[in-house]
Amino acid sequence: MRKTSLMVSFIAAALLATMPLASATDTSQNWFVKSAGMTDVELGGYIAFDVSGGQVTMEVEEVMNYSSSTTSGTLYLTLWITEDATPEGNGHEIAEVSLGELGPGQYFYDVVKTTDYIPPSESGTYYVHLLLTEYPNMDSFIDSVTFSGTHYLSGGSSSDDGDDDSGGGALHPLLLFLLLGSVATRLRRSGRRL
Repeated sequence: MRKTSLMVSFIAAALLATMPLASATDTSQNWFVKSAGMTDVELGGYIAFDVSGGQVTMEVEEVMNYSSSTTSGTLYLTLWITEDATPEGNGHEIAEVSLGELGPGQYFYDVVKTTDYIPPSESGTYYVHLLLTEYPNMDSFIDSVTFSGTHYLSGGSSSDDGDDDSGGGALHPLLLFLLLGSVATRLRRSGRRL
């Protein structure tokens, strides 16, 4: 019985790992460069991201405007993936959210933003960077964090019609079948019925 439940767990994990993560496909490639100008707005503290169920959540402990006299433009957090460890150059945006403007000496604290996942054109292993950009200079970033290691991300396909066939977070039909079969077997062995 233990062997069967381990096998079901293994199959469930394998199925979940192959399920598509998003419902929209954007295959555009972009280019980013580090802003050449001096900026007083920076990211700080705990910074994280999570891709799950077609959504991306970005967390930043603090975005601070250190200027004593200048209000920032509208600030954006962009989750950016590349094939190499630098955020500069060719890559793909998988999420972007607006934060608003920051007055002199002001900050955003405990920022948690969730938005739709924009999959890359191909599934693969990528370096992930969180970029802080400022309108109107959206082709350059003013601060960035590169997350350690590489991360596997599910991509779109050229035949994707924009609909997510995975059920939007619902259990995959084969996984549901295996789980119900496992529960029924356990109940039958214990003498109970479904």
